[in-house]
Amino acid sequence: EIKALATGNPYIKEKMDLDVQVSKLKLLKANHTSQIYRLESDIAKNFPVQISALKERIAGMQVDSQVVKSVDLQDNDTFAMTVGNVLYEDKKEAGEALIAACAGLKTVSTGGKVGEYHGFTLSASYNMFSNAFELTVKGKCSYKLEIGKDPVGNMQRIHNTLSSIDRKLTESEQKLETVQQQLATAQEEVKKPFPKEA
Repeated sequence: EIKALATGNPYIKEKMDLDVQVSKLKLLKANHTSQIYRLESDIAKNFPVQISALKERIAGMQVDSQVVKSVDLQDNDTFAMTVGNVLYEDKKEAGEALIAACAGLKTVSTGGKVGEYHGFTLSASYNMFSNAFELTVKGKCSYKLEIGKDPVGNMQRIHNTLSSIDRKLTESEQKLETVQQQLATAQEEVKKPFPKEA
């Protein structure tokens, strides 16, 4: 502008305006190209990996859900849990044995199988960060929960974890649908040319 005013030539101002617009367009084009590369990477790697993992998890959860549906978790008369090599038919006794088995792991500071419940393997580990024991309930998939000090409360936590499999299954199915939609959208977006290109 100053040059244009100094020389009285309006074309200098016009050239400077065009240079600014060209710079903006180059930046937009670079951003578009970068986005295309990111989408191509997502299409080739990220989305297929996510979809495969979700399908595998869903298949496992469907099996686990059928196992849970085949037993009555609230039936105290038929309660049976193995902790160590001992079969417990009382929830409180099983809970106490579970806490004792976990306490044994703390000194060894390793995780390991501590029992079995309705075909699900129970493995415990000590989490030094939270200073608590974690129990992994494993069927086809794994479900984690924290072990507390109340024996009966721990049994309820295990039941709640198993009862929540259907909800987690639904969430995983919805997530799979979302990722598949994101893949389809990315495949459409990657085909679009730079909008300001003539």
